[in-house]
Amino acid sequence: MSIELKNWKLKALLAAVLGGSVAVSGLTRIYAEDTKPAQPADTKAAEVKPAQVDPHAGHDHGPAPVGPPAPGAQPGPVKPMSDIPTPTVTLKPGEVPAIKFDTPIYDFGKVKSGTDIKHDFYFTNTGTGPLELLRVKPSCGCTVAGQHDRIVQPGQTGKIPITLSSKNASGPISKSVTVNTNIAGTDSTISLQIKGEVWQPIQVTPQAAAFGRITSADAGEKLIRKLTIVNNLDTPVTLGEPTANHPKLKATIATLEEGKKYELTVMLMPPLESGNTSGKITIPTGVADSPTIDVQAYAFVTAAVDVTPTSLTLPPTRTADLTRQFYVRSNVNKPIKITELASTNPAIKLELTDVKDAMTYRLKVDVPMAYTPTAGGDKITFKTDSPEVPLVTIPVTVQGAQPTLNPMVNLNAKRTPMNTSATGPGGPTQPANISATKEPAPAQPVTTEVKKDEPTKG
Repeated sequence: MSIELKNWKLKALLAAVLGGSVAVSGLTRIYAEDTKPAQPADTKAAEVKPAQVDPHAGHDHGPAPVGPPAPGAQPGPVKPMSDIPTPTVTLKPGEVPAIKFDTPIYDFGKVKSGTDIKHDFYFTNTGTGPLELLRVKPSCGCTVAGQHDRIVQPGQTGKIPITLSSKNASGPISKSVTVNTNIAGTDSTISLQIKGEVWQPIQVTPQAAAFGRITSADAGEKLIRKLTIVNNLDTPVTLGEPTANHPKLKATIATLEEGKKYELTVMLMPPLESGNTSGKITIPTGVADSPTIDVQAYAFVTAAVDVTPTSLTLPPTRTADLTRQFYVRSNVNKPIKITELASTNPAIKLELTDVKDAMTYRLKVDVPMAYTPTAGGDKITFKTDSPEVPLVTIPVTVQGAQPTLNPMVNLNAKRTPMNTSATGPGGPTQPANISATKEPAPAQPVTTEVKKDEPTKG
């Protein structure tokens, strides 16, 4: 028995299935066009649909669910494949939910640090169909949404309880809560806001002693930070002697206004080792609610000369020759001279280029496909005229192999601001060894002329 196919699209569909010559997306489109029901105009729904007015117009709506919007931008429609749940309510023809908050912004005024700020956001379903709250998402972990009303019938009200922890907060703060609903279009997303000011009984400004990026050769004012401590209580406070939990940190207290205002001086004590230097300074207050205050101090110390990346890590299997580039920099605003560039394996070829007036050099390393590391691993070494860093060693290892590190003083061991493996992001990293006391085993010298980059035209 045969059936005649009069519709040309069904014929194409059958031919595609039998012949396999049409992409799946094409089949889906053809099938959808033939099976999609007509969409008659729903005049009744249009009549009862509430006016599309943003109840939060004129306010700062805060960040959108997937990131901060551009200034003045309105929330966009829900994107597919998001983590917003699918509505469980099925709207009937003519049913259009709508939502209106009593106020989308709650200003809690001024509170003491450590206070839990609680507020209930009340809303009303001003539409003609059931309103469903699909998700209530605070902008950060310090803000928590409690059990809220999820399905609200037309004309009924619901609430969203919010708790904001002000622990460790200071000064003006603003937090947002994103509410996703089953409302169609851009009105489906509403942003609530909690704002106010948090004060601490004893406030430190700035909140931390941040030294930023410094070098081991820095001295004087670069190693000193001054902070102001203000007593916000009605009773006077006498601060005790500060103590630091790091041997390179020293702190002193000076009185600016008896019982009310003090100056904290934090100093880094040389000599400084390369890497992260961070610690905590604790100051007794004699206040029952806040017996001590803690001030964080941190700095990142670079060597007078450093190399990036700090190591050369090769893949275990190679199908072609490899080329890697390293950069040698002077961090003390003084030119450096590089000599005796060498590799422990003659198969590794080196080329050094001066790219910025002896302040920055580019080291090009060529590794042949047939390269085999020597027992214990290989090294690239060179000397500098810097008294702080006379010798630099770059370990050469194969990924997965256990390298033998140079037993020299490793000033860069703590240095972890970024992934510096020569294999690219995610690759293992072995530190470059910079020593002022002992040289490694003799390497194969490479007679390399230091080239100089020519200025770029145009």
